Amino acid sequence: METAIFIAIIGGAVLLGLAVGLVVGAILLRFACWVCRVPPPGFFKAAGIAFLAGAGSFAAAFAMSVLIQILGTMITAPPVVFTVVSFAVSALLGMVVSSTIYKLLIPTSWGKATLIWLVLFFVNLLITAILFGSIRLMSLDPHW
Repeated sequence: METAIFIAIIGGAVLLGLAVGLVVGAILLRFACWVCRVPPPGFFKAAGIAFLAGAGSFAAAFAMSVLIQILGTMITAPPVVFTVVSFAVSALLGMVVSSTIYKLLIPTSWGKATLIWLVLFFVNLLITAILFGSIRLMSLDPHW
């Protein structure tokens, strides 16, 4: 009985996180389109585009990262080299996949689609810095 309750709570938390992520993703995508002077898609279309871009970019980057790590076991080099290469290639592949999805689903050019990705990247970086900075400031441990 306790396991079923635990699974239900985890499932509810995942669904809530997905819903919040889609709402935030749609708002940020519409904002990035506005900044890039591209007609923003409707809210629900923006949520779908954000989901597709995130899922597609994650899948492509994950597959490339696994491939690079597998190739890394065949070559004698420090593991950190393959980790850095894997991160860089996966990040670039994620940009290409996301920009392609934006280009296909938003009426814009390839350059503007990449610019939308760049705006989203820096907005997400800013949000992450603010969140982690806030956590750092609120930390009771002065050595954290």
